Amino acid sequence: MAILIKSLVQIFLLHVYGHCFLLFFTNAQTASTNTGSKFDKLILFGDSYSDVGNIYSITNHTWPPSPSYNGRYSDGPIWPDYLMARLNLSGVENYAFGSATLDMNLIKGVTGPNNNINVPGVVQQVNKFCSLQRGTDLSNLLASIWIIGNDYLYSNYTIDPQQIISILGQCIGQLYNTGIRYFLIPNLFNITLLPVSQYSKQIPSQSQQVLTMHNNLLQQLIANFSDDHADATIYSFDTDSFLRYFKESLANESGIDNFVEPCYADYKNSSSVCSNSRKYMFWDWLNLESKVHFSISAAFERVIAGESWRM
Repeated sequence: MAILIKSLVQIFLLHVYGHCFLLFFTNAQTASTNTGSKFDKLILFGDSYSDVGNIYSITNHTWPPSPSYNGRYSDGPIWPDYLMARLNLSGVENYAFGSATLDMNLIKGVTGPNNNINVPGVVQQVNKFCSLQRGTDLSNLLASIWIIGNDYLYSNYTIDPQQIISILGQCIGQLYNTGIRYFLIPNLFNITLLPVSQYSKQIPSQSQQVLTMHNNLLQQLIANFSDDHADATIYSFDTDSFLRYFKESLANESGIDNFVEPCYADYKNSSSVCSNSRKYMFWDWLNLESKVHFSISAAFERVIAGESWRM
């Protein structure tokens, strides 16, 4: 399976992005062999930035709709696909769902053409994963918990970041108690980077304050957890800084020149898709184009190797 995924990713890169990106991928993947040897699988918890097909499956392959790529909220593979190939992992276990919140019992996440499909939150995703483990050795798994802030979006930024971070900490602790020892936890990026913020008057002025508080509390949580659990490793990632860095330093060499508009503006109207998604940073109003996911996977790989994510 890992060989198949790696081959499919290489074919996609060659067909869509050309030899330059394929060469970059091949060189990076070869250099990552030692890095990836400590992990066997990648376990995904989160929302549309990590979902590699769960929403697509429960909607009978109708959402996200074509031409989204194989159930991803993008025009091609997303970061788990790329990272799996980079680190030579044997597989990915996907518990992430597009539109997920942290806890569906606190703030409900919904999706689908009519926004009437309830989505398991990260709490529910973690509960399901842990319930399936019976004496299994999980010490060689890498668990990712990546939320992009749906809790804040859906609550119009009224939810307290302290409550969100507290719940996130409980999820990390539950996974640790079940046997997970390696975690990948990106922080939040500023909502103003997203196309939805350019055309919505509903983004409150306190969004930046909430972002800062969330990320500061997350950093403190990770530090405290690491101090209390010497046998655990948490790879933190500054998503906000990375996306700004990508926009300022990497976008030109990747051919992207549109940073404010979505390529796929209306999921209910396939004619709304742009003619060349490779020139866009964002696939839709919230989600990234595949090339950006590719760069994120490269940055994740560097962080896991103990290096700076700057390329």
